[in-house]
Amino acid sequence: MAKITNKNPYASVIRSLKRELNKQGKMFFSQEEVFAFLDKKKILVSEEGADELLDQLISESVLMDKADE
Repeated sequence: MAKITNKNPYASVIRSLKRELNKQGKMFFSQEEVFAFLDKKKILVSEEGADELLDQLISESVLMDKADE
């Protein structure tokens, strides 16, 4: 029987964003750039899920840890 694990639901999104960071030669994305990427890829995230995703992106050093100016 297969073991069920509580896998990160945003793992593939985070991997895609990290690849895009490397492709663009950037260290971080702004929050605006993250949402533009999600829109471009037609990835829908609920309002509650967006907060969780942004927290994970900050902890993974994908998103700048400051508010957009």
